[in-house]
Amino acid sequence: MKTIPFFLSILSLALILFISSCSKDEEGIPNNVIRYDGKNYKLAFAFGITFGSFEEGGVTYNSTDFYFIDRVVDPEANDAVYEHGLYLEMFSAGSADFQGGNFSHYSGSGSVPSGSLFIDGGLFFYDEDIDPVLIDGGTVKVQINGDNYTFTFDLVAKDGKKNGRKFFG
Repeated sequence: MKTIPFFLSILSLALILFISSCSKDEEGIPNNVIRYDGKNYKLAFAFGITFGSFEEGGVTYNSTDFYFIDRVVDPEANDAVYEHGLYLEMFSAGSADFQGGNFSHYSGSGSVPSGSLFIDGGLFFYDEDIDPVLIDGGTVKVQINGDNYTFTFDLVAKDGKKNGRKFFG
């Protein structure tokens, strides 16, 4: 019985996040695209999986993993076909529900910051011969306006290259 609310929350978040925008931001990178190493990767569909809240160091966090994919996929299917996607493991501070705000990268060493953070992420590919691009720093800004989420990325890959810009403008 727990799977029905879980599936409904995934489905509703997927529907909320599905947008196809073609405008460009101030740096000439189209919205709904992440740029890495001079190449644009379109992100046309997103969904989040919420793992609930927990307390760490007196701060309540909501743990949500976000997946941004190049096409609409069924998150429940084992055979989802895509070319590439972006994964972020995010923790919003201050409420049991996911909140917008500024998320900084936390590498796992040292004390846990009191604000919102993300600890893991990367650009991944369906083709297993292409290595994922792991994220090693940066920030993510999340704005929530009703049912609309806007993510703005300023990420740094492990190889030191910056990637990012705006998704869901």
